[in-house]
Amino acid sequence: MKVILALSLAFLAVLSPAAIVGAHAQPAAVNSLQSMDYAFLSGNRTAIRLVFKHTLAEPPEVFTIYHPGIRVVLDFDDMQSAIARKPLEVRQRDLLSLQVVRSGRHTRVIIRLLRPLVRETSIAGHDLVMMLQRPQQG
Repeated sequence: MKVILALSLAFLAVLSPAAIVGAHAQPAAVNSLQSMDYAFLSGNRTAIRLVFKHTLAEPPEVFTIYHPGIRVVLDFDDMQSAIARKPLEVRQRDLLSLQVVRSGRHTRVIIRLLRPLVRETSIAGHDLVMMLQRPQQG
């Protein structure tokens, strides 16, 4: 019994006060998608901007679904949304609609497209911007 107590005290002595306090720290605040908008730019480019309450810790997983219909999906873990679930119908150029779908602390942004487009995503502060454009003709 004395040996176990001595080992336990030795182990606790090795831990820094920050490590002990960190074990009881409050969880980080959950981020929230605050707004979503789009703009048509010159050169048949489309910009989609998502604005968040806090800076994104990491970029979302992004994937494309081709059937049925072409959709680009941005997948956010531990994310809430202040945006209505109803799709934002655009139906201009190659952009058909934007929609936010939530499930618990998980949020997806679904971008429906008329055809496959080249995409480039950047994060600046609280904003994530996805640029979409048709592939260059060879």
